[in-house]
Amino acid sequence: MNNSQKLSILYVTVSFMVILLLLFYGTSQFITFFKTGAERRDMLLLDSYHINDFYQPQINWINLGQNEGRVFEPAVQIKMGKDYIASYFYQFQAFEKGEVQGLHDYFTEQFRAKFLPLIHQFREDKKTLLATTITHEVDLKFYSEDGTIATLEDRVVSFHKIKELDLPEVSFYDTSQYEVMLLLEDNHWRIRHKVSRPLLAQNSKDPKHIPRTSVSGQQLWVDDSIFHIRGLNYYPQQYPWQEMWLNYDSIDFDSDFALIKDLGFNTLRIFIPFGEFNDPSAHQLHMDHLQNLMDKIHDHELKAIVTLFDFFLGYDVVDWTLSDRHAEQIVTLLKDHPALLAWDLKNEPDLDFDSKEEQVVLDWLFFINRRIKSYDPHALTTIGWSQPEHASHLANELDFISFHYYRDPTSFAGEVEALQQHLDVKKPLFLGETGMHSFSAFWYPWSNSQEDQATYYADILLATEKLDLHWAMWTMYDFVSVPANVAGRWPWQKSPQKAYGFIDTDGNNKKIYNLIQNHLNKTK
Repeated sequence: MNNSQKLSILYVTVSFMVILLLLFYGTSQFITFFKTGAERRDMLLLDSYHINDFYQPQINWINLGQNEGRVFEPAVQIKMGKDYIASYFYQFQAFEKGEVQGLHDYFTEQFRAKFLPLIHQFREDKKTLLATTITHEVDLKFYSEDGTIATLEDRVVSFHKIKELDLPEVSFYDTSQYEVMLLLEDNHWRIRHKVSRPLLAQNSKDPKHIPRTSVSGQQLWVDDSIFHIRGLNYYPQQYPWQEMWLNYDSIDFDSDFALIKDLGFNTLRIFIPFGEFNDPSAHQLHMDHLQNLMDKIHDHELKAIVTLFDFFLGYDVVDWTLSDRHAEQIVTLLKDHPALLAWDLKNEPDLDFDSKEEQVVLDWLFFINRRIKSYDPHALTTIGWSQPEHASHLANELDFISFHYYRDPTSFAGEVEALQQHLDVKKPLFLGETGMHSFSAFWYPWSNSQEDQATYYADILLATEKLDLHWAMWTMYDFVSVPANVAGRWPWQKSPQKAYGFIDTDGNNKKIYNLIQNHLNKTK
């Protein structure tokens, strides 16, 4: 066989493999498209019950039973509430995208005649409004005897972001008071009249609650004593990441927590995956498991930093109400739990700055921090930034400052000092994740040994002591497997991620084990 024939065979073979890869990729994208479906914001002309699946501002009815006229039946309250909330959804869709079809079902003809010119003028001025209501406090004033007319007062908290061509974005929160008249037409409660009124003062609530956790200067306090976090990012060995919640009953948490406590750790950082906890078919089961996990943590005299919104990308304003409902459910469940130390709003949100835009992510973080504080006024909150140079974001809003570090340990002290100088406020600093893998293979150019891992930790822990940092290591175990959505599906991505622990997959202590134990005993 001559060289020309060999080249022809090679060309045909390579071409065939490229075609197969393109077919495989195209098929996967085709399947993904039909599994994913349309964007929620593009689902126009849905009824109010379906809109409630993805637009869920909080609606609180007050003074029920005190309205004039007919008795306000529970079924009517549900229907009216859903239609009223749907009116806001379609109103915001119209201002954002100029699509007005949905307004017909939730605004009367007379109201639309006044409202539509405002929308058209807004669009002609090349403006875009992204907005959502957050809470509604609704007081029904009148419900007619024939069940077709209702008037109400609504105290609304909302967020607005206005984009105008060649001008900076303008974002603001607003609290307004409205008087609203609704008419029942064609089985829809439609807004006939809506006018803003002076905002009525509310009595400030003074909950007689003594917080267990607090911050004073650069110190954390728990139960009237200074508390220094010596922590561990925790997943069980056989079932890390979301697998922990999917296999909860198969895990021996007590043995792990007993060892963690015996070594001298005092805090666990745990993670709440948004997708699993937002699955209606498994939500209550996961909530029960979360309560049980916190009970076990408390039984072993440990504290927990609960990291919310793991694997979450719903930063867009249109999705904020879903975030709010998710946070409300978890925070109200755990806010009084004795094991709770703090809420970490989200793990490494700065990694989403490029894909979701930095300001979009920061707006959402500001919003969700305020919402968590509304459900748990005495909560400590932080954000687990992936890099120290991003940790100054929202520092004034948070109780302590968290960042992660996996880079050169010789640069660590300098980067922390640079962060301290950049901060406008002096608050406790928390090294929320740090570590080095001990994976080694002839084909992997960034291999490390167990000795390398131990040396890395020795340098980092010495620096945390000198800088008086709170810290949490990544992690306890080498993992048997790592989900593909965590590090990627290729061996050079997954294999290092499995090897960050101080106990290997056979249950043997790695060289780092004694170093960690000695450091914890020294700093108790």
